[in-house]
Amino acid sequence: MGKDFSFDELQEDYNAIILTIGTVDLDSEFLTGINKTPRGIFVNKKTFETSRPGVFAGGNALAEGRM
Repeated sequence: MGKDFSFDELQEDYNAIILTIGTVDLDSEFLTGINKTPRGIFVNKKTFETSRPGVFAGGNALAEGRM
């Protein structure tokens, strides 16, 4: 992600993207445009959607050890 393809490219082909990436490198360029907390990716607690419409995250992407 970010090297071979981008969120924009994925969103052209798919209605939703689910990030199942394990522990997150908060400084990663591929997370550009996604709000983060000090522990991981910020999501709407009811829907698990990130600040980028159509992109969802869960598990360790939100906070380490949160499976």
